[in-house]
Amino acid sequence: MSTQTIQVADLSVLELKTIIKETVSQTLQDLFRDPDEGLFLRDGFQEELQASVNYVQTGGTMLSAEKVAADLGLRL
Repeated sequence: MSTQTIQVADLSVLELKTIIKETVSQTLQDLFRDPDEGLFLRDGFQEELQASVNYVQTGGTMLSAEKVAADLGLRL
């Protein structure tokens, strides 16, 4: 496949707009893609998550990320 160098000055406005749209679209897809796509949850994890949500919805205390990090000796 040969590579050809094209100057921006040689492009029509429509061609330049198309290149910009494609570049922005690809960049957004890269930024917002799901990094976990194709991965699976281990058995029982979904139930654990639902139990956690139910606990908080019924008045249980939700821990902040700062508290969890401190408990684990981590810094945010």
